[in-house]
Amino acid sequence: MSSYLVRSAHAHGMHPMRFTSLHFPGAQVWTRDIDLHVQAPVLKTIAQAANLSLGTLRSMTLADLIPARSGEHHACCGQSKWVTSVGMHGRSRTRFGLRYCPACLRADNAFLRPWRLTFTFACRIHHRMLEDHCSTCGAPVVPHRARSVSSICHRCGMLLGGSSESRSSSVVDDALKVQDKFLCFCERDKILVADTLVDTPDFFAGVGLLLTILREKMHSRQGVFDAEDRAVLDSHEALRLSNTAVRLRLFTRTLDIIERWPDEFLRIATATCMTQAAFAHYGSAPPWLADQIKLLPERLRPRYTYRGATLVKRVRQIEEDGGARCRERRARELMAAARKWS
Repeated sequence: MSSYLVRSAHAHGMHPMRFTSLHFPGAQVWTRDIDLHVQAPVLKTIAQAANLSLGTLRSMTLADLIPARSGEHHACCGQSKWVTSVGMHGRSRTRFGLRYCPACLRADNAFLRPWRLTFTFACRIHHRMLEDHCSTCGAPVVPHRARSVSSICHRCGMLLGGSSESRSSSVVDDALKVQDKFLCFCERDKILVADTLVDTPDFFAGVGLLLTILREKMHSRQGVFDAEDRAVLDSHEALRLSNTAVRLRLFTRTLDIIERWPDEFLRIATATCMTQAAFAHYGSAPPWLADQIKLLPERLRPRYTYRGATLVKRVRQIEEDGGARCRERRARELMAAARKWS
């Protein structure tokens, strides 16, 4: 949707911010990531001004591109684990989440929806990795601040991707393999995992959990993983904020686990000491993943229990504080300790 508004403004010979303030007065367009999370009043205003249906405008956004489980919403405060972040800061952008293929951008002046997904890395048409910044000045891509065309950097005015370095063919092939698999998953109603047909929302919910726990174990159990996984170790940011190398490695590993399900999952879970408690910390798992989680140990360390010294310290603190409820508080503390020790 943002790309559509920018191209409409340029077609009318206007700056995009001036164009939206003229046609949608009072609407918060460029201070929000409207491709991911657009408010209903703004959507209605744009539909009326552009003479487009609400369904057409929603199809320009990313909110429903990946099916969600019942009761879940991908977009929360304008963020999603499946969509790269552009880093909202007023009407500018501080993150490198808006990626592009220079050749496609020069041809159409349009940014495509799949380019924002965390599991897209390359352009199949031109067989090259997507860029995420200006190759001349290094600035993030902010098309609504460009005055003429979207393929020009808003900061230095140079052509986006004009002097970018090309990647080896094997790197692009590997990236396209992972990317095509996950894009194909998005288009299906059900996905075959081992011998089980899984609903697409449940599949992506499980993949989200696997990505989270896998990244955690790559940091805490480095010796279990390959040298290629080292790219993940330098980054502790959320998936939507991570660079291409980190995301590509995580999705490659996750795809390998899914294609060899459940043997590869159980092998890595055993080697990295995964437990049921670790998964429970990140929320409920869909059935296809929960069935395998049940085979893991509940926990590796016993639950924390009271120490005698800790109990004595708490009781003495209550007695020193005094007050009308001193005896009641002391009794509750002793009963709580008795229940934990029993």
